Amino acid sequence: MNDVRRVAIAARVFTLAVIASTALIGDVAVDGVWFIAGIVVVASVLSLAQLLPEPAIAVLEAVATAAVAVTAFPLHEAAFPYLATPVLIGGIAGGFRLVALTLAAEAVTMGGLWWILVGSYDSDMAASAVTWLITGLGLGLLGTFTRHNVTRSGTDASYRSALDLIKQLHALSGRLTSGLDPVDIANQAMAVVAEELVIRQ
Repeated sequence: MNDVRRVAIAARVFTLAVIASTALIGDVAVDGVWFIAGIVVVASVLSLAQLLPEPAIAVLEAVATAAVAVTAFPLHEAAFPYLATPVLIGGIAGGFRLVALTLAAEAVTMGGLWWILVGSYDSDMAASAVTWLITGLGLGLLGTFTRHNVTRSGTDASYRSALDLIKQLHALSGRLTSGLDPVDIANQAMAVVAEELVIRQ
């Protein structure tokens, strides 16, 4: 399991813990928490078993969360904070394009389902959706920045390692009389062997 999957699972579990504790202490209905717990379990199992790539899991998770949040609003209001988590995972797993795709999937799912189920504008639902979509955008950009720094530092480490190897090779070739030419090295080796061994015709 790579670092992206570890971070994704940690983000899912942490967000679920925050949502559950807030719902239990506050006056928010806990109905949505059970659905989010199911989404977290399924997404984590898919990630641990590596059955799907992490970007695909993030998009599916975003669609499922958006559907749960809108389906029985306001009973599932506790699901709204989790909208930011798939976007964060998208930023870490795939960069800005995946952030945009995940946000679009959430917005289209919420808008479409709300239009089908209710068919009228609701300011409370719109305020919750916009709040958590914008939070998701911020976390997604943070995830993208983190991904950029991690990949760049890994590339820099590989470059420094290759540079050290080239320096060692250069130092080694400087001590050889004919450099790194394999034909010259082979001829010299044969000459040394011929001096040490008696070759019979």
